[in-house]
Amino acid sequence: MAVDLALHIGEVLYGNVGAADRLDFTVIGPAVNEVARIEALCQPLRNAVLFSADFAHALAEGDARLCRSVVTNCAASEKRKRSSV
Repeated sequence: MAVDLALHIGEVLYGNVGAADRLDFTVIGPAVNEVARIEALCQPLRNAVLFSADFAHALAEGDARLCRSVVTNCAASEKRKRSSV
């Protein structure tokens, strides 16, 4: 099974949408629409991974939004390891 991957950075809204008996978790916003359009280009361009100029710029600049959750999770994991020894 082939998988296409598109990467973009931007503001989104996320959460549960719908009625109490039928909730769906979803993400909406301009960034979601843009990354969907980028992903749609994977097949025509014969490239499994594409990313936006915004993502490339954020990566080159070391934008904290790209690593904030990883660093936070790593720090929390290390703290748990130290406290359990």
